Amino acid sequence: MTNIYLSVDTGYSDTKAGYRLEGEDRSRYFLMSPKIANLTRTKLTNYQERKGWLGSPSPERQSWLELDEQIIAVGDLANEFDSIYSRVKPNQPKYESALYKVLVAIGIVAQKHQLSSRKKIKLRLAVLLPCNEYSDRHRFQGKLKTICSSYKFRGQNIKVKIEEFICRPEGGGLAMARMSLNGAEWFMRQKLGVLMLGSRNLTGLYFEYGELKKSKSPLMGFSYLLDDIVEQTSGLTPERLTEAIFQGLRKVRGKYVDRNGCRSRPVWSKLEAIQNLATAFDPSLRNSEVVYISNVIERVAFDWEEKISSWLREVFPTNLTEISISGGPLPFFAPMLEQHFNCSIYSDTPKPLNSEGRFVPIYLGAGIVPQVEKTLQLKTPEAVEQALSFRLIDCFAVLDELIALNLEEKELEATKTA
Repeated sequence: MTNIYLSVDTGYSDTKAGYRLEGEDRSRYFLMSPKIANLTRTKLTNYQERKGWLGSPSPERQSWLELDEQIIAVGDLANEFDSIYSRVKPNQPKYESALYKVLVAIGIVAQKHQLSSRKKIKLRLAVLLPCNEYSDRHRFQGKLKTICSSYKFRGQNIKVKIEEFICRPEGGGLAMARMSLNGAEWFMRQKLGVLMLGSRNLTGLYFEYGELKKSKSPLMGFSYLLDDIVEQTSGLTPERLTEAIFQGLRKVRGKYVDRNGCRSRPVWSKLEAIQNLATAFDPSLRNSEVVYISNVIERVAFDWEEKISSWLREVFPTNLTEISISGGPLPFFAPMLEQHFNCSIYSDTPKPLNSEGRFVPIYLGAGIVPQVEKTLQLKTPEAVEQALSFRLIDCFAVLDELIALNLEEKELEATKTA
């Protein structure tokens, strides 16, 4: 048998997976589109014949499952079948899509490392479910255990025995990372917050003396803010807008900071990436278009930050000990979060921005961003690398927890046999 440690973040944005093979020191990762589609065998066969399967598509790029008579495309392949007929039915259980993502992740690891289809894989698995699906974790586990015993991934037989299973709500990995860094006794004395900024959801977890007291995950993610901007402008798409906003923020990183280290939003109209969103040829019309787009971004950002600040007050108490924050949209919301918690986000050590009001230490990515970057050996440009780290931190924190639990078991067994 081959032992795999695998963690899967099954959220609504990209599916994130981290894994390590037994006997190796290195952890790896891959990202996948979250889309899922039900197919008929005819549709899949026709697609394969039409494409001719030139080259050798990686399992991450061409993923499908065979479960009894069902064929389910996951990730990029599902994007090729964007019709009402092929989509997963809306009345299916919420956790069912998470099941497919985990099954695909197992298959990807098996094929990337050419694991024998004749041998059973021993799996130690950690799964992050969206907060509003966390109550389904026991049904999820039971169904997964049944399916894992035998299924097909890209035509290959996969047989899995789940040796260990842990499930956490989104953001739970960051809380476990703080406990791992400071110890269980420390964790049980804290009033600790976790904030995950996602594309679809904002997730807030509040732990009081080691116990999860409150979890909220409203549909207030960054994609909804983008939709508001797109509705008030013309010719823009969420994809173009996202790229322009974050490209612009990367280029002026550190520029809009006062002497106390407090950040402010940039002047959007001065960012080249925002200027490039304009489509008019006439210079004066183009200028007017840039100003209009910039004003809409600023107005919508202000409205959303008011909503988010109000929500933060509902989720987290005023006497919070500390808060860990992560998620891809973080650079956009950094000024508002710094003002709300009166703390500099990007400094090596949390420090108050002014002496007035409460001060809640912010730990960017639970304080393990450098560790994740080193573990993954990321070699992308610094700002892009850090954004990728933000997205992967939750997933890798629970992977570390999974590996640590197994090491503890082995040490305990060694003590008993000594």
